[in-house]
Amino acid sequence: MDLDYSMSYSTYAERSQAQLMTLLKEKLAANEWKEANKLTKVLMLKISSQKDGSYLYLDTDNCPDKEIKEIDQLWLDRSSLFGFSAQKAIYNQGNYQQFITNVGWYKEDSWLNYDDLFYWETALKGHLPYCGWHFWHDVFTGEMPHQTHYHHAPHGHGSGQGVVAGGLGLGGLALALPWVAAAAAATTAGYLIYREVTKEEREEKERLEREEVERQQRQKRLEYENEVEKNIGTLLALV
Repeated sequence: MDLDYSMSYSTYAERSQAQLMTLLKEKLAANEWKEANKLTKVLMLKISSQKDGSYLYLDTDNCPDKEIKEIDQLWLDRSSLFGFSAQKAIYNQGNYQQFITNVGWYKEDSWLNYDDLFYWETALKGHLPYCGWHFWHDVFTGEMPHQTHYHHAPHGHGSGQGVVAGGLGLGGLALALPWVAAAAAATTAGYLIYREVTKEEREEKERLEREEVERQQRQKRLEYENEVEKNIGTLLALV
């Protein structure tokens, strides 16, 4: 799935809706499909969108059908294969998954990359305009958010062993060596057991955390896909 970062919203956003419509007509007449695609997306966002930080959200529930039909007519005037009306006819023939497959937007479990778009004679009916998966739930405007920097507090260093050793004379140290060796052996054995248990627990915890992250990612993807389906259906209902 390509996010089409080549689409610079700011390139066209300052122009009026009428200017963009005229430019779209010119690009279609010149077979400049990539720019026509960009202009279509910008027009849709200009007609009805909401901004949240660095992202624009298409508000399909409040899209004016007059403007959508005008965009659609410009595409239809260029070719009966393209436009929202051509897409709607295919959309009404089956379900959402069949639709995005039949118009050539979805292949091999992935949305189409923009570099792989089909143009003109080789394009499937309804293939254009193609907005891409990401467009239907949010579009990055190119404005970079402020980066938060995190600073780590320094760790303290100290050793109680030096204090214990310093409190023993040489004779006391010699007498204590067998006991110290035995205690150290017992401590080491206990530590190894503890370390092994800790490792197993850590690995189990990491496994559960990975599974939870994957579950959340699947859930988020499903929510996005449902939103994409809803937005496409709502838009096509306007024509």
